[in-house]
Amino acid sequence: MLVDTGSAQEVDEFVSAVDQVVGLNELRWIYLTHCDHDHVGALGQLLEQAPNARVALTFPTMGFMATGPDPIPRERASMVTLGEQVTLGGRQITPLRPPTYDNGGTAGFLDHGTGIYYCVDFLGAVLPSMEDAVADDIATVAHEDFAAGATRWASLDAPWVHAADRVKFDDSLSAVQDLQASALFPTHGPPIRATLSRALDVLRGLPGSEPPKQRGRAEIEATLAHLLGDQTESTPA
Repeated sequence: MLVDTGSAQEVDEFVSAVDQVVGLNELRWIYLTHCDHDHVGALGQLLEQAPNARVALTFPTMGFMATGPDPIPRERASMVTLGEQVTLGGRQITPLRPPTYDNGGTAGFLDHGTGIYYCVDFLGAVLPSMEDAVADDIATVAHEDFAAGATRWASLDAPWVHAADRVKFDDSLSAVQDLQASALFPTHGPPIRATLSRALDVLRGLPGSEPPKQRGRAEIEATLAHLLGDQTESTPA
């Protein structure tokens, strides 16, 4: 089973990697957490080249995809429901909505075989180096860097969190702790294992706090120039 399909900018590389690890003819399930562009980039190509694969997704995500250029054939779609355990290819999973998300169709899942919670964009982090970003465990990243990066990510990806009910949001974080997952795998950050309680505490103060100040154009362009190796060009305002 493949979880999400990467971004549109890396389709060929992504499909090649899947073929090397699993084999496209052997792929049976694509679990689609939601339909943002950085999660569905290679979906169309994979459905063409992996003829035995079906897509597991929520009803809202199916609806969102139906309005785009690459709707999922209905005969290859299998709906999942939040909180209801389902078997996909012999794997027992329970789809779950994480405490923070940026898309109404979002559904991560708890894998009951491994104990891993695939928590989508929740607990992602903007980290200071690529080495930190691809770490095998968030415990190897300086906690102050993770705390700053996770706070920034949550504010960008789920800006509504600053207006969330403090008690209800805290309950949603406690529910993640109660899963007793062996690890959390965020899409946009390193895996979280033994330091989950500490990671959750980073986000507890977000409801009721002030959102970060919007960056100005000059700061944004400087950041893009740094990330893209000074390949960006200025455009008229």
